[in-house]
This record gives sequence, C-alpha cells and structure tokens, in this order.
Amino acid sequence: MKSCTNVGALMDEALAYVHAAGLALKQPSGSLPTPFDYLTWADACTVYNPDAEIRGEILDLRSKLIHRAHQTRRAARNVDSFAAARNRVLGVLLDDARAGYPELLHTMAFPPDAGFHPSSQLQSADVFTRAIVLEVLAHASARGYISCPSILGLGTDYLVRARRRDAPGGWSYFPGLLELPGDLDTLSQIAMTLHACRRDDLLAAHVTDVFAHYCAENTDGNFETWIYSSLNSVASVQRHWAEQAWGIGSDTEVVAHAIHAMRTIDAHRFGDAVAKMQNVLVRNHSDGQWTSTWYHGPLYGPYVAARALHGSENFVKIIDETCRVLFKSQNADGGWGIEFDSSDALSTAYAVLALYWSGRKSSESCSRGRDYLEACIEDGRFLAEVPFIRMDLGRARHCNGPILNYASSTITAAYVAMALMSIAE
Repeated sequence: MKSCTNVGALMDEALAYVHAAGLALKQPSGSLPTPFDYLTWADACTVYNPDAEIRGEILDLRSKLIHRAHQTRRAARNVDSFAAARNRVLGVLLDDARAGYPELLHTMAFPPDAGFHPSSQLQSADVFTRAIVLEVLAHASARGYISCPSILGLGTDYLVRARRRDAPGGWSYFPGLLELPGDLDTLSQIAMTLHACRRDDLLAAHVTDVFAHYCAENTDGNFETWIYSSLNSVASVQRHWAEQAWGIGSDTEVVAHAIHAMRTIDAHRFGDAVAKMQNVLVRNHSDGQWTSTWYHGPLYGPYVAARALHGSENFVKIIDETCRVLFKSQNADGGWGIEFDSSDALSTAYAVLALYWSGRKSSESCSRGRDYLEACIEDGRFLAEVPFIRMDLGRARHCNGPILNYASSTITAAYVAMALMSIAE
C-alpha cells in the first residue's frame, strides 16, 4: 500500500482548497461544493503538519462560517400514502444535499489547555454522517424513487478527498484532528456508501486494502476500533490519546458494522475475519440486548447486530431473542424510544431495520412501527434532532465523565427513509 509522504504537494493542495473556500463564500447558497467541503479537504491535507500557518487560516475561516450558519426548519404537510411519505423524506434529504448538508456538521472544541495542538481546537466535519445520507440516496436512486447522479458523484468525490493520506489510509471522524486516528466504523460506512454508489474503482483504490491491513493487525481477535497511522511519530500521539481520552479495545456496534461492510464488498476475501468477528459480536450480547459505545439508546446495537448476523442459521436463536426484546419494548403508540414509554422517529427506524434484518418485516410489530413512522412524517416529527452520537469522556479512564452529544434532523430523516425503503422491498 502506498503512502503519501509528499508534504509539499499536500500543502499546495490545501492552499488551493482554502482559496476555493473563499470563492465559494461568494456563491449563492445551494451550490456544491460548499466552503465547509473545501475546509474539510484542507484539514485532511494539513493534519500531519499541525504547525503550518495555513492551519490558522482554516481555523479562522471555519469560526466565521460557524458563526454565520443557521438552521432551517421545514413546515409539515399532510401525506396520504406510504409512497408519499417515503418521497417526502427523500425530498428533504435531496434539499439538504443541494444546500451542502448544513444540518450534518458536527462541531467540537479541542482546547490546547486539555493538551491538544492549538490548530486542533475547533473541528467541524460531516464525513461519517454525509456518507450515511449518501448511502440512503444511492439506494433510493437504484430503486428508481429519485434521480440524483450529480449529488452522488460530488458526494463520493467529497469522501475520497477527506481520507487520511498516510498508510494504511482510511478515514477519521474529524479529518483535521491529528490526535484522533482513523476508525473502523467510519471506514465501514464509507465502504457501504461507495458500494451503494457502484464505485468499485474507489473501493479497490482506497478501501479494500485498508480492511486487509486491519484484519492482519487484529489476528488475535481483539478487533480494536482504531486504525493507527504507520508513521511512528503520528501513531504514538494517536495511541496516547486513545488511551487517555477515546478509549481502547473493541466496540460491539463497530464490529457489527464492519462485518456487514466486509461481507458486502468482498465476502470471499474477508470470510475468515468475518467469522471471527461474528463470534466476538455474539459473545458481547446479553439476553438479546446489544450495547453501543458511540451511539445513543438501546436500539442501534440490535439493528447493526441483526444485520451482521443475517443469513446464518448459527445465529437464529440469538436473533429470536433480540426480536423478543424488541417486541416487548415497543410502546403503545407503535414506536420505540431512547427512554422507556417515549417514542421517537430515530429509535423506531432502528427497531424497524432490526426487524427487517431479522426476517420479521411482515410482523405486526414491524407494521405498527411503520405506522408510527408515517405519523411522524405527517406531523413533521421525522425532522426531530434525536441524540445520535455520544462521546463518553470518562470511558478511557473507566470513570464517570461528561457525555458529549450530537444530533441532526437530517440523520433522523436518513434512517427513517432507510427503514421505509427496507420494509417496502
């Protein structure tokens, strides 16, 4: 695997992106790429040169953009059919894509007082979340519900430019944060998105070998979430922060996500690794329940676990247990929620997807979940900012720490659309 070590060339590329970001500020809203797109790419190019002056320019420009940013809300309108409900959600996702995904940005401060490099103190990115939305749009396009070739083309280009440029490659949740290594979860989502967009060329060039490297590094079955740089100086920084802040070891939902991604892009090549990862996944369940490290609520885990174990008779009993838990936890209104007896669209979408991958899409429980989602679409609740990503700052040291949250109405809409399309198959 080749490693990009030409720092000068990367800096020239970053300068071009910063210049393009300035020009994009003068363009009317709704055009792509957006200023934030260019800054994300500039971040990815300069991450290994944190003392470069251009990092300060990126930080300053991002601060101004975030200050100017404003969120939009759409008025609810009535829908009278399943197809209309699905199309309304997809329409929202298309509108967001044309506007540059303003709802997807996840911004966090990493202050120097906490030990971060000064150029890292403000990070704003949407690589992972944008990949989720693009996968949904690609599946909708393949089914003939929408047509958006330019959005998919620009989207895959955005993802590829935001990748880590050193070996083994991959992607980091925040491309410009040196202290944060690439991770298996983001890699898996990028893989699924490129596959859905039918970009086998990009999978071969930027994804498959990273999975192969990861499997070779985890032959002991540990399946660490992080993918560390092959540059020793960078890897030492990343490992330090993983041990002190991010947490080390295997995360159940990340393993489940990777199983599905590797089976999808090359089941033969990754068959042995997938079998080992499925065994790890099964060991980490308890009475049909699956926990998540990085996601809010009790339902994301069952969704990705059911998908990862789908199709194998070896796991039928475990899937049955998971379904029994889902049936029992469904609320009277037909939905599910982060908290008991309080339904929300995102949790319900997870549960419906879990039932779909468990072979229960025709069940009464799944039908009631679909009815709940349609009701959410009718009155606009599918645009709620339900907590999605969670970062436990006490995890690495095994203590109680603050929980940092991220929510996005666009992400809620994306999972609702995914659930509706799945059960319509």
